[in-house]
Amino acid sequence: MLVVNPSVHASNTKDLIALLRSKPGEFNYGSSGNGTVLHLAAQLFASEAKVNVSHVPYKGTGNYTTDLVGGQVQFGFLTLQTVLPLVKAGKLKAVAVSTAQRVPSLPDVPTLAESGLPQYSFDAWLAIVGPAGMQPKSVAQLQSKIKATLQEKDVQEHLAQQGVLVSTSGAEGAGAFFKTELDRHARIVKQAGATLN
Repeated sequence: MLVVNPSVHASNTKDLIALLRSKPGEFNYGSSGNGTVLHLAAQLFASEAKVNVSHVPYKGTGNYTTDLVGGQVQFGFLTLQTVLPLVKAGKLKAVAVSTAQRVPSLPDVPTLAESGLPQYSFDAWLAIVGPAGMQPKSVAQLQSKIKATLQEKDVQEHLAQQGVLVSTSGAEGAGAFFKTELDRHARIVKQAGATLN
């Protein structure tokens, strides 16, 4: 989710972009470190929004979140699990979600694509993988059990409360998905000039 410190006079993406463009180089965004998903999500936002902002990398999410709440950095991205309590407590303002679709637990928070950046979509995703050369029968059995588990009501409720969107696309399209994501992230890393340090 894209969030801002409450002192930032922007409650939606359009206002935030206008503010950032009106004062180039004056606003900072934080992340949990160079090349992390939070850095890449913000870099993609800056690129799509055509804004000049400075990146402040932290060593992890804890200090970054503290400084975002304290106003040392004015905006950034955080995972829904981290940010939901802070938004509900009024310590941060929700601007938009980075996913391609709205999050069911936050139906009033629009996506960035809905908010004026139609090409923007950024997911921090997890996949279940196994060793190379797994037998197709074993893959099919695991997929079946995983899908069944993800369809259980208590599992769905737990994941929804944390803002997790579930896709059970299966192994067939995984290779193409991984390649597309790696290519896309490589472009963002190049734009950001991100290095491991």
